[in-house]
Amino acid sequence: MQTNFIPMRYRLFLNPTPLLLALLITMLGCKSQQNVVKSKDGKLSVDKETVIRDLNNIIDPESELTNEEKTALLKAIKDHGFQDAQVDSLIIEAENALYATAQNTTATEYEEPADATVEDEKDPLVELEDLLTDQFKALANPMPAVDSEDIISETLNYFESNDSPVLIILQKLDGKTFYDRPTTIEKYLYYLKDLKRESHQIEEVNLNTNDKINKLILASY
Repeated sequence: MQTNFIPMRYRLFLNPTPLLLALLITMLGCKSQQNVVKSKDGKLSVDKETVIRDLNNIIDPESELTNEEKTALLKAIKDHGFQDAQVDSLIIEAENALYATAQNTTATEYEEPADATVEDEKDPLVELEDLLTDQFKALANPMPAVDSEDIISETLNYFESNDSPVLIILQKLDGKTFYDRPTTIEKYLYYLKDLKRESHQIEEVNLNTNDKINKLILASY
């Protein structure tokens, strides 16, 4: 995180001294209360137009700011908890804009070459495993403005039912496989959502005649 980029107006008063507070009051003395937004603890007041301009700069896809700078600036604004409905609305819009940019960047990085041959195409089962892995990562490492419940609902659509079994291999020893206590895919997805940590890798995916997953085997090693 490029904290050095954060504008002084959001850094100077992180731990304000009485002298700095007095200076700030003097600077803002001629401004109407309608043109000022205050932080939750009342220790930081900034011209509302300035905060809105900064947020619009984050939202603007043509902005000269890098994604890292936009992320740092948005974090600085959010950390101060400004009490203003318009600012709150723009913060949500800025979060969505940064998330969309991140998704587009990821899609571009993994975009296949235009002249890719049929032989280079992935096996459908491998693609399904990759998709599940991405969904598990999204639950374990949630992005701003993304609803984990939507990810869970979307993932469950690939399974025969919400109760499709999930087996977790603990160990393979002397030709024997030892499993953890069986669970269901729905319970496992909520486990990832609550734990917020990836802990297993996909070992095997079993499909029924309708190409729905009826059993998932994971490994913890």
